[in-house]
Amino acid sequence: MGYTYISERSRLAIAIFPALYLRWYRRVLALAATSGGGPATSADHAVMDDLTAAEAMAYQGLQGKDLIRVQGRVARLEAALMDRHADNAMVTAYLIISYALADLLADGRMVLIAGGPLDRAYEAIKLAVVAHEALIEGADKSATKGARRLVETLEIERVI
Repeated sequence: MGYTYISERSRLAIAIFPALYLRWYRRVLALAATSGGGPATSADHAVMDDLTAAEAMAYQGLQGKDLIRVQGRVARLEAALMDRHADNAMVTAYLIISYALADLLADGRMVLIAGGPLDRAYEAIKLAVVAHEALIEGADKSATKGARRLVETLEIERVI
């Protein structure tokens, strides 16, 4: 069985959205736990597992310094992108990530594997978020602008 070369840029593109959603989801769960929402459910754990698996796909075949370098770059980029939105409402941060991903999928710069771990996690999260329609409407304009900036940052960082 042969090895398929995957560029670092492609690996970053594969890993960044699962990493962004994972950080966001951890914040949501932490807020829920501290505000009386209770502990994470089995569905929450399934989403976290899917996001972790989706990010791990980017690192397949890497070892040693190469693995550490790519994981480090993803972690730095994810932190920089999410720290920028640390004060945003959770729904706004979710929409920023989702709108950016949707834009990249629509123009063909990214591909989502139907039924894959990121697709499953995204669908589960979306079902929970759409229940808060009024919050989404209030956050839409800000999220659209934030998504544009997120995509611009990914372009500048040569991820997409």
